[in-house]
Amino acid sequence: MLAVLLTTPIIGYIIYVAVPGSSLFSWHPICMSISFAGMMLGGAEVFSLGSQRYRHRVTLHWQLQAAAAVLSLAGLAAIFFNKELRGAPHFTSTHGQLGLAAVAAATVQSAGGLLALYATRLPRLVAPRLTKTLHAMSGVVLVALGLYTLRLGLATAWFQLVAAPLAQPVGELLLALAVLRVTYRVVMFRFRRVKSS
Repeated sequence: MLAVLLTTPIIGYIIYVAVPGSSLFSWHPICMSISFAGMMLGGAEVFSLGSQRYRHRVTLHWQLQAAAAVLSLAGLAAIFFNKELRGAPHFTSTHGQLGLAAVAAATVQSAGGLLALYATRLPRLVAPRLTKTLHAMSGVVLVALGLYTLRLGLATAWFQLVAAPLAQPVGELLLALAVLRVTYRVVMFRFRRVKSS
C-alpha cells in the first residue's frame, strides 16, 4: 500500500486547504482526491497484500472501487452545481475535461469489474483470464488518468491561491511516484497470475 502512503499527504493537504463545508466547491477537491488518490488507488494496489487470501482481496478491491465511484460522482456533482450557481461554463479546462473523462471511465471500469468478477459464471464469450487482465490493465490506465487530473488540479488558480509554494511540486512528485508504484505492482501481479495458470 506504498502508493496510498505516498498520496495520503496530498489528500490531507487538500482537505486542509479546501476547508470541508466552507462552500459547495470545497467538496469537489475533497471528494475527488479521496476517490482517486485514496480509494481507487488503494483498490488497485490491494492485490499486493500478500497476507490476505485472494478472495478477500477481491472483495476489498470492489468495495474500495465502489466507494471511489460514489465519491467521484459526488465530487462531479459538487463542481457541476457550483458552476451552475455561479453561471460559469462547464468543462472548459483540460482539468475539467479529463476529470469528466475519468469519472466516465470509472463508471465503465466498474461494469468491466463486474464482468471480471463473474467471468467464470458467464457464457464463454471471452476467457476469464483475459477479462481479468484487461480489467487490471485498463484500471491502471484509469488510475493514472485520475491522478494526472489531480495533478492538473494542483495547477489550478484555486490551488495556487490557497496552497503553499512547494505544495504543487511536492504533490506532483508524490503523484508520479504513486503512479509508477501501482503500475509496477498491478502489471507484475497480473503477469504472475497469467504465468502460473
